[in-house]
Amino acid sequence: MPKRPTEEELRREIHEGLNVVENWNSANRDIFGKDGDLTGDDREHVEASALALHLVQSAIVYLNTRMVQIVLAEPKWRKQAHRR
Repeated sequence: MPKRPTEEELRREIHEGLNVVENWNSANRDIFGKDGDLTGDDREHVEASALALHLVQSAIVYLNTRMVQIVLAEPKWRKQAHRR
């Protein structure tokens, strides 16, 4: 049977996830700039990069949502989620 994460392990994993989000936000700023305009010399390449980034971000959001749903489907975690 797999070991359940401790609160410290869960806190660490959440912190690592937040760092991933910050990295994605940084990538968005690099592509779109602060004002939301595409940056770079080759507009076609930048647009393709932006679309690819959005696709990857959407996939990650979907996978994270599914992972949370799977965890919350377990009775122990469902009870803890409702207590808070």
